[in-house]
Amino acid sequence: MTIQALPLLLITEQSIEYIESESSLSDALFYLSEEQKRESMYIQNSGEAFNLASNQRVDVNLHKLTTKLQQQLAQDGHCCIAKLSFTSLQDLYGFACEIYKQD
Repeated sequence: MTIQALPLLLITEQSIEYIESESSLSDALFYLSEEQKRESMYIQNSGEAFNLASNQRVDVNLHKLTTKLQQQLAQDGHCCIAKLSFTSLQDLYGFACEIYKQD
């Protein structure tokens, strides 16, 4: 697997994770099975999404990903997130990176 640019958002079935270094990427991928990698994706700062296992560009349902982000933020203790909406994947990426850089 070759990921060209960091930072990125790693999207798995269980979580959305901000990855800013090779070591944090290695740590995040260590426990993922090959099947989990095939079902996961990452988003780069360009707003493009790629399958984690194949590095093929993938289309993302922005509404579903926004809902997933809202759920994770709520679990992490953030408030006032119910009205979050984004017009592009790049907007969601920027917002999520700002939130997770602070944590």
